[in-house]
Amino acid sequence: RQALLRQNCFIGKVATLPHNIGYLQLDAFPDPAVCGQPITAALFSLNSASAIIFDLRNNRGGLPDMVADLAAPLFDHPVPWYNPRATTSDPSWTTSPVPGSRLAQTPVYILTSPVTFSGAEQFTYNLKMLHRAIVVGETTGGAAHAGTFHRIDDHYGMGIPETRIVNPYASHDWSAVGVTPDVQVQATDALATAEKLAAAKLHR
Repeated sequence: RQALLRQNCFIGKVATLPHNIGYLQLDAFPDPAVCGQPITAALFSLNSASAIIFDLRNNRGGLPDMVADLAAPLFDHPVPWYNPRATTSDPSWTTSPVPGSRLAQTPVYILTSPVTFSGAEQFTYNLKMLHRAIVVGETTGGAAHAGTFHRIDDHYGMGIPETRIVNPYASHDWSAVGVTPDVQVQATDALATAEKLAAAKLHR
């Protein structure tokens, strides 16, 4: 807990860019029991933004509950939410709407790189498949599935998927192939590109 708080819950930067574009750099999805409030507060500080950019270029993933919690304010009703690490085959949904959120109609952009991994890919994949965000950058790392860990001996263990998870969007997720951006540019150019896209959309 103290280590997470010392690292500001992996919140890299929160800012309002020109044209009232909100910017949130998040480098992990940590335990919501510790970091749920700080991360939600960071997002809600951008509640009046005309567009939101999530910078996940250095995000290596984290806990699925935190991933879903960050997405929930972006919708005004529950939507299907794919979690390849769920322990049940029952479909999951977001906990939308979130009281106080004014972000349900706000344009969303997500910045990605080959380092974008696991839970960060889950966030990106779901919002892309729901047509809720424009993904800008490079194809992500491709880490999707995990299984229940079984100890074999003192030195070895094996993770085995033990449930068939329902994907409400497609027959294949991002495992091994990554999430392909809607706008493919070098990761270093992703922020500037997303700013231009957002500004052009707001101008229209």
